[in-house]
Amino acid sequence: MHIELISNAIHTYWLVIVIAACAVAGMLFAANGGFGWPYTAKPLLTNPEQVVFRRLRQAFPDLVVLAQVSLSQAVAIRTKGKAHGKWFGKVSAKSLDFVLCRHDFSIVAAVELDDKTHEAKVQRQRDADKDRVLAAAKIPLLRWRVNRMPTVSDMQDQVRIAVAKSSAAASKS
Repeated sequence: MHIELISNAIHTYWLVIVIAACAVAGMLFAANGGFGWPYTAKPLLTNPEQVVFRRLRQAFPDLVVLAQVSLSQAVAIRTKGKAHGKWFGKVSAKSLDFVLCRHDFSIVAAVELDDKTHEAKVQRQRDADKDRVLAAAKIPLLRWRVNRMPTVSDMQDQVRIAVAKSSAAASKS
């Protein structure tokens, strides 16, 4: 009888271990997307970005408006070898909210829509790096605050002024 109690206790112990292991495995399985990959579609643009996108399309019907463009697609790096890797690292993980292009896809200007996350020190540094990259590439950059988005006519004026300033600066150099 004593042996039978010990045997039952051992069986109960192993049963609890197996049930706990199955529960942990089930949670891990679900957390990792089950049988499929753990991805789901999401909108490409936030609500404020959608507003700006629509206004840009209205303001510039003769231009191509692109959204979420990788910065590395917008600029060329003039160096080779190790130096190229260093400079590529400054642009590889960054994107531009919007890029205005001619129909040959040459860039007219870039637009960044800044929200409160751009007030953080790390983001301000990333923004400053992006500003320097675009200035070096002679691509006009406009920064608009999400809480002060320009009207269609303001967009037209601001882009025209930024392009004129950029053209004037380029002709001087």
